[in-house]
Amino acid sequence: MQSVWLVTRRPAVAASLQLDTTDARVEMIPGLLDLLRRTGSPALIAVDDADHDLVLADAALKIQLRSADSLLVVLQEQPRGSGSRDYAGVDEVVAPESEWRPSVVRMLQELHDLTTLGWTGKSDALRQLAGQVRQAAGADIAVLVSGESGTGKELVARGLHALSGRAAGPFVAVNTGAIPETLLESELFGHEKGAFTGAPTRRSGIFESAHGGTVFLDEIGDMPPVTQIKLLRVLESGAVRRVGSTEELHVDVRVVSATHRNLLSLEESGAFRRDLYYRLSAITLRAAPLRERRGDILPLLFSFWKAGRTGTDTPGELTADAVRLLWSYAWPGNVRELRNFADASAVALGSGTLAEEHVLQYVQRERGEASNLPVPAGPHVTAGDQELLLRAVLHLGQEMHQLRELIERRLPDPAAQEPAAWRPPTATVADAERRAIESALIDTGGNRREAARKLGIGERTLYRKIRDYGLK
Repeated sequence: MQSVWLVTRRPAVAASLQLDTTDARVEMIPGLLDLLRRTGSPALIAVDDADHDLVLADAALKIQLRSADSLLVVLQEQPRGSGSRDYAGVDEVVAPESEWRPSVVRMLQELHDLTTLGWTGKSDALRQLAGQVRQAAGADIAVLVSGESGTGKELVARGLHALSGRAAGPFVAVNTGAIPETLLESELFGHEKGAFTGAPTRRSGIFESAHGGTVFLDEIGDMPPVTQIKLLRVLESGAVRRVGSTEELHVDVRVVSATHRNLLSLEESGAFRRDLYYRLSAITLRAAPLRERRGDILPLLFSFWKAGRTGTDTPGELTADAVRLLWSYAWPGNVRELRNFADASAVALGSGTLAEEHVLQYVQRERGEASNLPVPAGPHVTAGDQELLLRAVLHLGQEMHQLRELIERRLPDPAAQEPAAWRPPTATVADAERRAIESALIDTGGNRREAARKLGIGERTLYRKIRDYGLK
């Protein structure tokens, strides 16, 4: 049962909610009136909410939660357009008063769904998805889950299986985009002994192995067209035929598939079959990216810290500026990237506090790897920005040098052709590379080892380029 903490100074609020023990365990915050007398209203009140799933706050109070796990909801008598105000750190504002009880009952069901699925977070997008999974789980039909990489599409598939009537059966997952086309059919449908070179024994495919349960086909948009035809036949007939066999085997499975691509766009280009799309998408669900689920960032971060720290359950601490930066970052790698950040920061900081500069260093590094030019052009360039720019220029020069060699290898034999007047335009890049090396040498006082580190290259490479450019 979900636990609710009602933070109000007005008994009428509790009466309007009409919550009882069948809905949730409801408590008034202890000593609230004494607390108000000490702090004054609407002064900020810090609420220790670690043991409560939902905190309902009177709109007249300013509440701040000490835990990132609880859902903080402000109850307003009037709608947002009628004198409402913004509430920092609030997950949802409910108005008018007639919507209080239905909204709270809905949120309690959503929180119950999250608990049942074992998902971490509290954002509106995640709560809605959990409710959709609960509803779809009971329908024994195909489900297509879309979403960017790292958003947890397999967790959605496992949730569908766990809440379905097939929960006691197997859950078998396969990434169809990671298996070579020549092996994918055997992986899905199995093969007979001697069906092809390297098949010394009979092998069951994942459809046979998942009989009575769920098959999860990840990255279905990358499946080769030939395999799409055979998969469509299996979905229509409910039977598989092992490679090298003429016997059809009946299989009872539910198919859940996932993709980070737009399958209808692929169908228009001929890369994906429309009839297969309709077979796979009786129900469609979307796993939202982390940038649309800001409320999940801190709960997930604390959860990852707890899971990664041996011998302690104490999560790390964050400064307010670090929290704002975490919320403003786009997290292109989604939850997978956040977990990587959590592991790296836990190792670097130990039991220390995560501050803004730690997050900023990570963001700049990730942007650097993604674009090679991680810093904006402007009048103020820090030493760290300069170092990143020098590395970017040098690496660009190396790539252009490799491209030039590749082009020249593919050009016709000069002895058999007229002398070519055209050459790949590398002079400008070479000049930039030379200036980058000169700048690094000046900055390091001629220390070549330090200059090589600053440029992100080996010392031998630096020595060779100094010689090639005639630098001293």
